[in-house]
Amino acid sequence: MTQNTDPEYIDRLPALIQVFQSLANFNNLEDLLKFVIGSVTRLIDAERSSLFLVDDQNNELYSTIAEGTGGQEIRFPVGTGIAGSVAQKKATILIPDAYSDPRFNPAFDVKSGFKTRNILCMPMQNIEGKVIGVIQVLNKCVGGFLPSDELLLSSFCTHAAVCIESTLLFCKMEEIVSSRTRELSLALESNRLILENIKDGFLICDRFGTIQSGYSKSCESHLKQTNLSGQNLLKSEFLPLNPAEGDCLKNLPEWIQYGFDNPEMNQWEELSEMRVKLKGSFLNLRFQRLFQNAQVTSLMVLISDISEQIQLEEEVAQKEMESSQTLISISSMIQHGKAQFEHFLQQLKEGLTEMSQLLVKSPIQNIDSIFRIAHTLKGLSLQFSMEHIAAKLHQEEDRLTIIRSQGSLSPEESQFVEAGVQALLTLAARAEAVFEKVFLGVDSDRISIPKSEWNALLAQLPPQIYEQIIKYQPNTIHWISNQLKMDAQKVAEALGKQVEIITQLRPTEFSQKVSDKLLGCLMHLIRNALDHGMETPEERTRLGKKPSGFISISMTEKADCFHLSIKDDGRGLNLDKIRLKAKDKFKIHKSMSKSELQNLIFEPGFSTQEQASVVSGRGVGLDYVKATIMACGGNISVESDPGIGTCFFLNIPKHYELQDKAEHPGL
Repeated sequence: MTQNTDPEYIDRLPALIQVFQSLANFNNLEDLLKFVIGSVTRLIDAERSSLFLVDDQNNELYSTIAEGTGGQEIRFPVGTGIAGSVAQKKATILIPDAYSDPRFNPAFDVKSGFKTRNILCMPMQNIEGKVIGVIQVLNKCVGGFLPSDELLLSSFCTHAAVCIESTLLFCKMEEIVSSRTRELSLALESNRLILENIKDGFLICDRFGTIQSGYSKSCESHLKQTNLSGQNLLKSEFLPLNPAEGDCLKNLPEWIQYGFDNPEMNQWEELSEMRVKLKGSFLNLRFQRLFQNAQVTSLMVLISDISEQIQLEEEVAQKEMESSQTLISISSMIQHGKAQFEHFLQQLKEGLTEMSQLLVKSPIQNIDSIFRIAHTLKGLSLQFSMEHIAAKLHQEEDRLTIIRSQGSLSPEESQFVEAGVQALLTLAARAEAVFEKVFLGVDSDRISIPKSEWNALLAQLPPQIYEQIIKYQPNTIHWISNQLKMDAQKVAEALGKQVEIITQLRPTEFSQKVSDKLLGCLMHLIRNALDHGMETPEERTRLGKKPSGFISISMTEKADCFHLSIKDDGRGLNLDKIRLKAKDKFKIHKSMSKSELQNLIFEPGFSTQEQASVVSGRGVGLDYVKATIMACGGNISVESDPGIGTCFFLNIPKHYELQDKAEHPGL
């Protein structure tokens, strides 16, 4: 049976992405809500829209941003009316004919003179599934609301909810900061009796940090001790809020002495303010010198507890990060399509689950296998532009590198690694949740027909047309090469290099299992060629080469196997460096042939790179390639000439491909 996706939804996706990109530019709630309302009205092609936010404290919905209300605030209990019911039940309501539905209240139409024909009302839920608001769209300009309108609005609500929640948190944080500032101003204008009762602390100390009597009582709470008179403020167990501020805190006594000795330094107070940690609390310290006859006599210290503010800042940063990750995921989904992104999520989840199982079973014995999985998933994540997942995998590789070098794993290190894998599983689950919301109700990326009918249709086409069409079919060698070209351009751009991918291929289709393995192997080889072998444009020009390098991929089909070669025109393998590195890792002899030395690069953990990059250099990529090809019953070899380039030769027996198709007859 043919599955269809409304082309109208696909056509409007670019406009939706533009709206997503604009949402992150607002930090003013009113401006953001106005933009959301205007965008919804335009995207859905309706006459009016309204947005109601949830007031958790009063269990009400409220809005000052509703088209046609004149800016007047509207409030009503959750559960009342259409919007209230949507908020309470977390379910979309679509009303084709408003006046024939008993839930519709025509009083507003009577008051405003607006005639409501049809209504689409949908909840806005954050990442945790909590309803933070409701969007209500009135009167489709032409006809009634379509399923594509509902799908588009659902995709919009997913991202808009995160942005609105982040802005609400930001506004709350600004209110707290403003409130603290007002409190401090009032305190400084009041007498000492008032100072002893305000929330912010106040004390006076000498140039050595000795606290004088008459401090405010809140100082005792902030500094976690009583009877502060005569105590030394500088001996409090302050810790820096972040490691970068550690030296500033350590040099605080010398800095205070400098402020006393240089009264003419007008910016000393501004430069002195700092935020610190003290026994579970976060404090802000502000210093003000007190003068007599142009000389500094003492130091006034204002102490504020900013724990709540820090917590809000962390929550805002977390929401902004989740918002950014959501946008990255949505962009990748639309770029690669539902089927490919869903397959990526499946591979990611299976790989991380396997890593977790190997860690529980025997981490040291399985360290090479864990490395291979992490390295493969990192390359896959970069291919799908999921940089935040790739960066996290790179961090875990750093940790595994240390563990592998020391050959042992402490209980604390084991907990860190397991926590890292769990964090990656959380990122994967978050991407999967966004995927389900974006593609809600979509059965396929595009119009499709049964595989048997498609193959029959292709068989009737002229050879030249068949060869063009087959290039874009998944699991073909041409499709694999197109994926490699896109990935190679991203990697080259990240490394500041230029490359042209040249292919000599004949149409060949593989099973999905073989296609995935082949794509992973070729991707590792091309990334290694770009990172290790290919020179920068400046280096190539000095060597008399063209600024842009090339990598050629060719495949021939023999009676019993597929023969592939991947060739680059880079700097080639450095045999002296290979020999030097191999002395530390393997027993080698002086009579080793050039071919034997070159093939050492396939050994586990072997790399001539001094420092690993996010692309390569771990010594696990070529090991993975060799292990994968051998598991298919094939082999791999390498030939290289210094200054000319490197070529890898892969042979994959056809019987493995036939066996795989026999095991998976649906492929």
